[in-house]
Amino acid sequence: MKKALLEQEKRELKQTEQKMPKQIPQVSMSNRDVKKQEKEQLRLQRLEIRKARIEERQRKKEEKRAQKIKQKLTKQKITTPESLELNDDIKKILLMTDSLLGELPEDVINKFMQSQEFELYQKVLNKYNVK
Repeated sequence: MKKALLEQEKRELKQTEQKMPKQIPQVSMSNRDVKKQEKEQLRLQRLEIRKARIEERQRKKEEKRAQKIKQKLTKQKITTPESLELNDDIKKILLMTDSLLGELPEDVINKFMQSQEFELYQKVLNKYNVK
């Protein structure tokens, strides 16, 4: 009986020993899996950081563009009253010039009308709505 018990214990011991090596690789595999998961998480975190940096750069570029446009519009608004005043002065000068041209002799007026300067003169009059 004692021999039978000893033999049975030996068999059980062998069976557990045979099972043990199989369990160790499983544990190491799960450790590998854990390490792979950790590496993947780190990679994803780095990727998110890169994306955030890129988005931040793009946002800053857009802000700079918007600021430049705003500055240009502000400059235009500042010069607008001055340019209106200048336009009025130019219109007055053009009206005086047109009036003086009308007082010139007919042959001088005809000669002027056939010159290249007359085209420029008409262009400027049309631009400032003078006539």
